Amino acid sequence: EYENKFLEATIISKEFWPERDEDELKLPTQVAQVAELYSEQYTKLKAPRVLKLMPSLGKVHLEIELEDRKLDLEVTPFQASCLAQFGEAASDQLTLNDIAEGMACDLDLCRRALAFWLQKKVIKEVKSVDGSIISYCPLEKLTGEEDDEHNMTISLADNNEDMESALQGQKAAESKKVESYIMGVVLNFKTVTLQHIKNMLKLLTSDENIRLTDRQIMDALDRLARNGKIECRDGRYKSLKKKR
Repeated sequence: EYENKFLEATIISKEFWPERDEDELKLPTQVAQVAELYSEQYTKLKAPRVLKLMPSLGKVHLEIELEDRKLDLEVTPFQASCLAQFGEAASDQLTLNDIAEGMACDLDLCRRALAFWLQKKVIKEVKSVDGSIISYCPLEKLTGEEDDEHNMTISLADNNEDMESALQGQKAAESKKVESYIMGVVLNFKTVTLQHIKNMLKLLTSDENIRLTDRQIMDALDRLARNGKIECRDGRYKSLKKKR
């Protein structure tokens, strides 16, 4: 079920932010319909401006109620969309390919999202008698047998390693991204305070995967100043680079 006013949007202006890489993802039907309506209403009010939905960004709050337990989680759009497939499909059991097709995403991204729910013991793996067909279904009630991870076709350990590898790669590119975001803010104002920069960055970094700390922001500002791109006078930052 979806609560009333369950969708909240953060608008990222292309005037401020550099283009972002985005993975393909199909949102659950009801979410997609509301998002499309939101976009249409925005265009009516702000014409000729339009909104481009970025479904793979953001965060999702889920309250999951199963037979013997309740979970309150904050997850990624991929993880939420993965779980939603079991509510939208006609069958109780879905294969990995079924889920990936429903999400319209890369098979590896689907596998990672599914591994998350296996780890949370919300989804369980089901094998056919001869083991040739692997499918997945909701795990309504814990039995104690679900702890046997070595028999799973999706390795939870491998998934954790993949996530760590992805995080390392993300950190490597993080410095340049932070600098790009800061320059986007500074270029649009004659002078700007540190607090204003932080407030503007929060509009983009509400996603826990790309949240910026004060230390990261200060380090980026120091690098930009050393490279002659900005200067700070009386607590206000100014760009030394002409706006395009």
